[in-house]
Amino acid sequence: MAARTANIDAVLGLLSGAMLERSTGEWLRIFDQLDIPCAALNTLDSLIDDEHLNAVGFFKVVNHPTEGPIRASEVPAKMVGDTAVHDARMRAVRRAHGGRPAGTGIFAG
Repeated sequence: MAARTANIDAVLGLLSGAMLERSTGEWLRIFDQLDIPCAALNTLDSLIDDEHLNAVGFFKVVNHPTEGPIRASEVPAKMVGDTAVHDARMRAVRRAHGGRPAGTGIFAG
């Protein structure tokens, strides 16, 4: 492993310089054509305009009691279905993997 990372600073320097030669959209198209997994990184400013997040309704406007309307993010994951079934499955997973006993930690129950 040490041999693979011996020149990491030089490699990252070359890559960061090369990445500046094209736009994000151009790199995404190139990587897509080469079947290289990738995604654009958002800034805090561009996050609000993210096509996917808006399509799935991630952002919502809520009325804050003292600040008025504010933009908030939706809960990233929701439980669907019978929570008792979910709780039983989580207890089984904990037991199978030597996890904490039921009633402790974030999966209490």
